Amino acid sequence: VYGGGIRTIARQTGATESEIAQAVAAYDRAFPEIKRASARWQREAYQNDMVFVSATGRRLPLDRDRTYAVVNYACQSVARDVLGQAMLNVEAAGLLEYCRLPIHDELLA
Repeated sequence: VYGGGIRTIARQTGATESEIAQAVAAYDRAFPEIKRASARWQREAYQNDMVFVSATGRRLPLDRDRTYAVVNYACQSVARDVLGQAMLNVEAAGLLEYCRLPIHDELLA
């Protein structure tokens, strides 16, 4: 999911803004539900004093100048919650001593 906008993506990739705009438009056509969800979550955040409530119920403050990041908040907050539960499950199974490092959405053992 892109989040930084056309100008940022162009700067990061070296592609032209025109090329990025075409790619973003194609992405939005291929995955219209992501664009709709983003718009809905941004509206809800504005109505909720710039707080996004995750699928697991955590309340996450959203930067008023970066409301486009709400899709990342939605995805990454759930990934964090799933990883946290997995770590608790690993500990309960007596396997924590084999874990070396949590990395984004996985455990290195």
